[in-house]
Order: sequence, then structure tokens, then C-alpha cells
Amino acid sequence: MFNNLHKEHQLVLIGDIVSLKKQVIQKDFEELEGNILPSYINISTYVQKKYAQISTAIINHAEKWHDEIERLVNELRAELDEMKTEHLDALRKHSHEIQKEIKNIQDAIHTCENLITSNDVSLALNYTSVNEKYRNLPSTVNAPFPTFIPMEIETHKLRELFGCISKVLINSDDDDDSDDDSMTTTLNPTEEDSSTSDKQLLNEPETVTTLDTGYESLNNVACLSDEQIWTTGNDSSLKLISVSQGSTLKSVKSKSGNTPEDIAVTKDGDLVYTDYKDKTVNIVTSDEIEEVIRFQNWKPRSVCSASSGDLLVILDSDDYKQSKVVAYSGSTKKYTIQYDETGKPL
Repeated sequence: MFNNLHKEHQLVLIGDIVSLKKQVIQKDFEELEGNILPSYINISTYVQKKYAQISTAIINHAEKWHDEIERLVNELRAELDEMKTEHLDALRKHSHEIQKEIKNIQDAIHTCENLITSNDVSLALNYTSVNEKYRNLPSTVNAPFPTFIPMEIETHKLRELFGCISKVLINSDDDDDSDDDSMTTTLNPTEEDSSTSDKQLLNEPETVTTLDTGYESLNNVACLSDEQIWTTGNDSSLKLISVSQGSTLKSVKSKSGNTPEDIAVTKDGDLVYTDYKDKTVNIVTSDEIEEVIRFQNWKPRSVCSASSGDLLVILDSDDYKQSKVVAYSGSTKKYTIQYDETGKPL
């Protein structure tokens, strides 16, 4: 009796263990099939996708070149047609006289043909040659003709004008000296907004001019134009400086007296700055400073002005545990970016 109860108890324990084990197996199955395998597949196709994007960018750029060349060819042909029209107008009278002489020559040929087959002796005796008259050909067109001068195609310069592919240094994860140049992957690699930059970077920076801003440390620079730049440093001032003269054209103090965190120039040419401590975004118009946005529980850090005119502001939470990017049209919030496509916070 005791042995039977003991065996039944063992069977119950084994059943519980198997049930728990199957729950673990079920969770492993769901994670492997639903997350880990797709992530590995994503990694395996990531490189192909990126290179396909670059290839597409090259093809799209080539199409732009084709369109531009076709436009240029049509432009040159239109210029040539215009010259041709002017040329023909100038020679219209000359051409009319030549056409009349051609008619006379054709009549003379017809007369010769008739006389050759005619038995009328008197007509043959009275024939007068006109060949001497027409033997001296009329003068050709005196006006100069345009010429097409093709430029020599220099392949290396053509490639420089078309674009280039940036070089990358790829180290395997097993390299002992793998550092910032190594190519890393994650389970959920994110796509960049663009596979190519709009402009090529210089191989070496060029010094255009050297300016004394008057700050102990220069924090931010924003271009108002090629000639004028806004600057901020280690105090509360915002200075507009002439690049060519090196002089300060305008200087204003931040509204709160705090050091501006970041600056940007809007589409309309106004200056915008963030005040991290005051939790505000402000705009400088003429000599006045207007508070555009005030935040609660968030601090504005960086700011930029988009081509659409919207302001993009990077915000940190008061507890420094969260960050987000918020787009504003004036003081009206348009959208917020706080999480990636997998739900992970920035």
C-alpha cells in the first residue's frame, strides 16, 4: 500500500516537472520563432539592403545627370535653331536671286534638249550659249557659321563631379584592436534616413577666416548668411558677428540671464535659442526676445530649424531618464519622436 502511494506521488511530481518544463520550452519556442530568428534574418539581410540602397542612390543620381544632359542638349539645339533662323532671314534676298537663276539654267537646259532633237536649222544657227554667264558661280554665304566645340571628357574629373563612395574600415568582432572604426550590428539594426549625403565633405578642413568672438569658450555657431554668423559662449550673450570685418554687429542678452543651450536661424532669418535652465525656447526678432514655448517637466537642449519652417527641439526629462524630439510650428506641437520602431526609448 505504501509503495503504491509512493509511486503515485512520484508520478505527480514528474508530471508537474514535465508541465513546468513544457512551459519553459513553449516560451523558448515563442522567443526563438517570434524574436530571435527574425532578428538574425534581419542582420543577415542588413548589409544587402544597405548596399542596395546605395546602388539605388547612384542610379537615381545618374538619372538626374541624364535629365540635365538632355536639358542641356535641347538648350543648345534651340540656340542653334535660333541662329539658323536669323541666318536664313538675312540671306532670304540672296536665296531668292539664286532660285531665279536656277530657274533660268533649267530653261536653258530645256532649250538645249529641244534643239538637239529639232530639225529646224534656223533655230540651231540662232542659238546663243549662256554657259559663260553661269560658269562663274554666285558667291557663297559670307556670314560666318557657328561651330560646336565639344569639351574633352576627362574621366577622373567626371567622377569627381558625379560623386564618390566613402571608404569604410571594417573590422571583425574578433579583432583585438576593434574600436570606433569597427562595424557593429544589433538584433534590430535601424535604417538611416539617407544612404548618401547631399554634399561631399572636404578631405581637409579649410580655414576661411579667424574671428575673435570675445568668449572664453565658444559654444554655438549659426549662419545667418555667408557674411554674418550668430554665436554663443560661456555667458548670457548672443552675438551677431561680421565674417569679413570680424566685428560684432549686434549683441543681446538672454531673457533669463542664463547661458543659451543651443541656437538656430529660422527660415525667416530670426534667431532661436533654447534656455535649458528656464525650460524655454525663445526667438530674437530685431532687439526683442519673445518666449515661444515653455515646458513643464522637460528641459530643451538642442534646436534646429527645418526647411519647412518647423522647429525641432530635443528635450530631456527633469529626472534625466527620458529624451524625445518634438516638432513645433510656432508654439504648436506637430509630432513627437520618443521611441524607435521596436518601442525602445531614445
